[in-house]
Amino acid sequence: GPASAIILKSQCAIPKALQEKGFRFRFPSIQSALTDIYSK
Repeated sequence: GPASAIILKSQCAIPKALQEKGFRFRFPSIQSALTDIYSK
């Protein structure tokens, strides 16, 4: 739908505050997250 265009075509957001606190994302990219989801 229209909301997907906002997510997929918007600017890249970097979670600077979380990274500065040492937070590690389980999936560093949307591609790796989707690959994990669809491989199950």
